[in-house]
Amino acid sequence: MDRRKLRLDGFVADGRINILGAFFQALQEVAGCCLAIAGLGKEQELLGMLGGASLGYRVLQNGTDIRDAFAAGHMATIPYLTGTNSDEGSQIGPGNSDWLIKMLGDKFASVRKLYDTTDDMEFRRQLFNDRFFAGPTRQLAADAAKRADAFVYRFGFLNARAHMRGDTGVPHGGEMVFVFGFGPLAALAPPQDTAVADLMQGYWTNFARTGNPNGGNLPSWPRYEGAAPQTLVIEDTSHAVPDFRKVQLDAATP
Repeated sequence: MDRRKLRLDGFVADGRINILGAFFQALQEVAGCCLAIAGLGKEQELLGMLGGASLGYRVLQNGTDIRDAFAAGHMATIPYLTGTNSDEGSQIGPGNSDWLIKMLGDKFASVRKLYDTTDDMEFRRQLFNDRFFAGPTRQLAADAAKRADAFVYRFGFLNARAHMRGDTGVPHGGEMVFVFGFGPLAALAPPQDTAVADLMQGYWTNFARTGNPNGGNLPSWPRYEGAAPQTLVIEDTSHAVPDFRKVQLDAATP
């Protein structure tokens, strides 16, 4: 079946089904029903619910918010490796993102000027990534680093096929094929793809073996520590960046 003919509650963008849009519509409808029963104002309460760093629900550890638990040191004292991709908000589009702008409230103008894109949808995708992926990742890594070695990455490698599609970033899960390899297609992979896969697999294997991703001839991956903790940015080349996106993350996250 031609996926361009598929429809999911009208959420289709560039021929791709916008699953996230359908999710938020369903969330809004469920919230609306609950709030109507309670006699509350739908939009105000829904925006309040979506304004939290975890979309209105929390991950709890023995009744404590997981973020508070990490901050208090209630975690295993073991090495910690985490990261995000450059376009975690790839499914954000015109039909499912107005709530992001409303979420900022009177902070919109001050936050918007910190993003150097003139494309409104690109801004919304970046904001979604910073608010719900990169921001929480930074917070948990900083807490973990107080007790053990922590390492943070940002994966943004776009191969030739991604450039041909006009991709501007790597979507959620897009790094996994480089971590786990190309399987029976490995012999057909372009040299640059193979090099990035070797890099990722080297880091992940070292970390699984020793608790430190560094080793061999791999580019140095600094620990996440100090006043300006460094994030390993993996693109065509890999390089460590101090205080990666600090200005945007400070503004976008609670």
